[in-house]
Amino acid sequence: MSAGTETESATPITEARAGPAQRPLLAQLGRLKNPAIAALFPVAVLVFWHFATYGRKYSLIPPPSDVAIQLYDMAFGGIYDDAYSQTLLTHLLASLSRVYGGFAMACAVALPLGILIGRVPFVRQLLDPTFQVLRPVPVTAWLP
Repeated sequence: MSAGTETESATPITEARAGPAQRPLLAQLGRLKNPAIAALFPVAVLVFWHFATYGRKYSLIPPPSDVAIQLYDMAFGGIYDDAYSQTLLTHLLASLSRVYGGFAMACAVALPLGILIGRVPFVRQLLDPTFQVLRPVPVTAWLP
């Protein structure tokens, strides 16, 4: 009697496992709908960029095909063999070191200073007027 119940309970499990593996083609295409919609805007921007710049001899913005060729040459070389060939990794590491180095310095200075301002009333009274005067300055004004 127990053998019959085990076989009966095992049959629906194997059918349930076989069901999702045999999905119809429309259900699988339905899963690609969201990524296709997400890729629609970047593709439209590339198409617009291409038709707005291609064929113009002296354009301020190069067409995407020229940008792709230059990017390939910077990454792998072999097209122009100039001073910038195969230097993408060098430039990428320099930029990343600047970004993360600046972030590390900001954390090293700003976090302890913020804790001091929040904990010690004298430090707050000392620094708060200066911060209040500097607050209205826009972020882009600090760049130059």
